[in-house]
Amino acid sequence: MKWIKYGVLFSIALIIESNLSWFYAIGNHTPDLIIILLIYIAIKEGKIKGTSTGFTMGLIEDLIVSVSFLGLSSLTKCITGFIMGYFTESRRSRLFPGIMFPTSIGIIINEFVRTMFRIAGTSEGILSAMLTKALPSSIYTFVISLIIFSIFKPKEDLI
Repeated sequence: MKWIKYGVLFSIALIIESNLSWFYAIGNHTPDLIIILLIYIAIKEGKIKGTSTGFTMGLIEDLIVSVSFLGLSSLTKCITGFIMGYFTESRRSRLFPGIMFPTSIGIIINEFVRTMFRIAGTSEGILSAMLTKALPSSIYTFVISLIIFSIFKPKEDLI
């Protein structure tokens, strides 16, 4: 039952990202709603399920939203889901506000790995790309996750 809820939430996040991102974009930066859901799932379910869920969500996102870098979202979300699965043991990291620390780490990992692959083969410097692309997107996604988690406070039995 909970995986059906995860699927519905993923579908909603995917529809919002693929159809409404122009509405809430700040410059070229939009929050990654899917990574927020993935981080929650990985913390709640563990490394293995976080990794497989991250890969699946990333692949679907790649096929629907960002076909120019096919496989990039799969890779970054798979890595993020695996690392966030390590926070499963900490009961405190599952509740609000304790979930915000691992969420910030997961968002930064996802954005920085994505940016590293996107600038590969270009003349753009790593520091410049991190400061102009990864960091603003990470901050925006974190602010949105803060809003989401403060409205829908995670509990042990939330989903």
